[in-house]
Amino acid sequence: MSNDLKQTFELRIDELIKRIKNLSKSNRNGELDDTIADLSKYLCILLSGYFEKILVHKIVLFSTKKSSPEIQKFITEECRHLTNFTIGKLEDFLRKFKTSWIDDLKNWDNYDTFSNTLGTIYKNRNNIAHGENSTVSMKTLEESYTTFKSFFNALNNILKIQ
Repeated sequence: MSNDLKQTFELRIDELIKRIKNLSKSNRNGELDDTIADLSKYLCILLSGYFEKILVHKIVLFSTKKSSPEIQKFITEECRHLTNFTIGKLEDFLRKFKTSWIDDLKNWDNYDTFSNTLGTIYKNRNNIAHGENSTVSMKTLEESYTTFKSFFNALNNILKIQ
């Protein structure tokens, strides 16, 4: 995924947040509650996809700078199957590359917040996907988006990529 695609993904998220906020402002008598709830659910799903796609992008970018074309192809193929993250699954995945990456992440000031955020987004995404109730709020979704962007900045520093 190119940086342009990353920016496009973020633009989609930013626009959806703006749409939900505009609907919330004009929601007189609760007429739009269902629409706002549905769009918020979509935002939750979009955020989980954003996390997965950008993570894969970062790992593939790292591999293009550090490995042969054969290894790059292998990593790209393996990363295509990464979904349903938990903090444990993320740590296990990154540990396969370099154990110190996990230590560096755990030393990151926002690691605990990130860990909770990741769990919240995926729990709610799975609830939505299976027709169960989702209690995630717009405030939580916006904070999650900010936390994910912060995580990727920290990951860039750990992987030494831009």
